[in-house]
Amino acid sequence: MKIAYFISPHGFGHAARACAVMTAITQHNPDAQFSVFTRVPKVFFEQSLNGTANFTYHPLQTDVGFVQATPMAEDYGGTISALSELYPLRDSLTQATASTLQKENVHLAICDISVLGIEAAKLASIPSVLIENFTWDWIYSGYLDVEPRFQSFIEYLKPLYNQATLRIQPQPVSVPMSTATRVPPLARPLRAAPGEIRKHLSIPEEAPTILCTMGGVPGDFSFISRLDSHKGTYFILAGTEPTTPLPRNVRAIPHISPLYHPDLVAAADAVVGKLGYSTVAEAYYGRTQFLYLPRPRFPESGILEEFVKRELNGKAIDPHTFETGEWLSDIHHLLESPEEGTAYIGEGYDLLVEALQMVMR
Repeated sequence: MKIAYFISPHGFGHAARACAVMTAITQHNPDAQFSVFTRVPKVFFEQSLNGTANFTYHPLQTDVGFVQATPMAEDYGGTISALSELYPLRDSLTQATASTLQKENVHLAICDISVLGIEAAKLASIPSVLIENFTWDWIYSGYLDVEPRFQSFIEYLKPLYNQATLRIQPQPVSVPMSTATRVPPLARPLRAAPGEIRKHLSIPEEAPTILCTMGGVPGDFSFISRLDSHKGTYFILAGTEPTTPLPRNVRAIPHISPLYHPDLVAAADAVVGKLGYSTVAEAYYGRTQFLYLPRPRFPESGILEEFVKRELNGKAIDPHTFETGEWLSDIHHLLESPEEGTAYIGEGYDLLVEALQMVMR
């Protein structure tokens, strides 16, 4: 079984979900081989898959998403410029990509959430599967009041998404579709027990521990100097490489690290930071509370907020309060572990693999 995987480079969330799917497929079919098309660094897949799936890597601009001005703010002008460079897709690009699929004898193209993969699969006469909890046309619709130029890209992208042979929607879904196959949240499986991770980071097993993360965008945690006054609490800062010495209760994890992010999430008592699908899904299976920074402008944010409130005792933290570190004064009142869950991470993959097998028959 040879499968092409086209992955949005917007942050690392789409790539993390793709790694979860590739791992699940390989568990069902150890001979599966993947051709990964994306600009997400190859090392991310090497560390996330850790030998659990065979893949070759094609550095290719397959999607745009948003150009970020900061982890919490989008660069509208930069995004429009990047979209204009990629869309409408050039015939030479789709034809060259389709030729690669044919040369590599690919049987199926999975897209998260790149329309290039759908178009190339159509030219190569193979089925395509769109895995999404939102699509960019829906996201851009929430910004028309501030950037009307998104309209042309909405009109271009929406019909292309609808051409996928199969649509799979992992929960929490932004726009449920009756024709889609619905599955539980998709997240990379855990590798190590929380106690092992805490021991590796020299964190006492019973100490309150908070993971701060801004998802696939490097974080600038300006409150680091205030963490030393919370000596009984440990802080893991994901995606940062500070140039100054850290307080003794702080652990900094580089953006690309051999420490596996889902294990860090499960080892923490709470995640604090930017709402993103992959981190929410990892917290869901790790049963980790989520203290989130609201993003009222980003359409997906409200869907994720409802989910983390219901499933993970999620609570909102004002972004300014987060930046200044004022949230720390109330941290122990905010911490409240979610109830023990009954979610089984393999359930979503069983349904997903079954749907993929039906498409390939």
